[in-house]
Amino acid sequence: MVEANLQLEKALKKDAEPVLAELGEQLFEQGFLAESSQIFKQLRQQNPNEYGYTLYLAEIAIENEQLEEASLLLEEIPENHGTYLESLLISADLYMELALPEVSERKLKKAKQLAPSEPIIDFALGELYSATEQFHHSIPIYEHLLDQGYETIAEVNLFERLGDGLSFIGEYEEAVYYLEQALKDKRTDERLFRLAVLYLQLNEREKAIALLQELRALNPLFDQVYLPLASALLDEDQFEEGIQIINEGIKENPYAIDLYHLASDAYYRVHDLGRAEEYLRQGMGFEEDRELSIIKLSGLMLQDERYEEAIDTLNTLDNSVHPYVFWNLAQSYYGLEDYAKAADYYQKAEPSLAHEPDFLREYGLFLREEGQREKASHLLTHYLQHVPDDAEIAQLLSEND
Repeated sequence: MVEANLQLEKALKKDAEPVLAELGEQLFEQGFLAESSQIFKQLRQQNPNEYGYTLYLAEIAIENEQLEEASLLLEEIPENHGTYLESLLISADLYMELALPEVSERKLKKAKQLAPSEPIIDFALGELYSATEQFHHSIPIYEHLLDQGYETIAEVNLFERLGDGLSFIGEYEEAVYYLEQALKDKRTDERLFRLAVLYLQLNEREKAIALLQELRALNPLFDQVYLPLASALLDEDQFEEGIQIINEGIKENPYAIDLYHLASDAYYRVHDLGRAEEYLRQGMGFEEDRELSIIKLSGLMLQDERYEEAIDTLNTLDNSVHPYVFWNLAQSYYGLEDYAKAADYYQKAEPSLAHEPDFLREYGLFLREEGQREKASHLLTHYLQHVPDDAEIAQLLSEND
């Protein structure tokens, strides 16, 4: 290292400008930022009108996260210099780093005026719009670049970008085509996963399962794969396979609370309340979504008519105002024939659950039993707007008329 520093000092004293500039470029490309900065600073002093040195110093400043200094250096480059166009592109990246996408867009549009046919500028605009979720702007740009024959720019697959944008705006079928093209180029974890999720959106579960199984085999550490794969298998009534995937996922990530909840739901569907409860109790051990685990567990207890146990479980949530906590407490007290407390909790739940059909039906019937027929009729009429084919409730309301 000492020898290298001595050689650098010697070069700075004796080498001609072209030789020194080439050395600076080589050091920059190899990541020796301090040494290349030293060279370009000296060259800039010797030749202040050669703004290529300024551009290198700006890039070094960005690499060193000295963003304000980089901005000042880039602003020095005059519009009539050959590096000005490149400086606009670098400035656009810099202002994105500074969370100023509007300024970045202005820089790119100015670059577009100077070089209207330059694909890298179109690409940069597409990336900006994509990053800011302005997909109505980014999608036409990527389509245009693909039409021109560009499939990859700056190591970014344009089929993938276009597929992601179309997926975001809900154009799933069209998005599938482009992500399939990207997958032909290279089967990456992210592409397999995103295409599988698209297939799930389109209810093409067999295709999704095949891709997710491939991803799981390629990279078991990609822990996002387990939840959608297990859900899809369970939806296909492949219970044992689904549970196996859930347990593999929990092994890879013991804190994946959604997997505990999915396992509980799966066992509930096959009427194994004991196992369903077991997974929820495991989920209660994690602070994240502990409230939801307790709500689900109390729901299982209600199925077993363990009303006092459900109340005790819900009461472990101090000062909770979750509407499903109130609803489950209402059902528990109703089961214990404590109608005053049940009424109180139904009333607390109502503002948040006024559009939940099951709640409207249950609360409406409770109010009928309590003799509050006018309010009951209002709730049940609202319920029928959601579930018009419920003949039992329709008959009850007709009897009131």
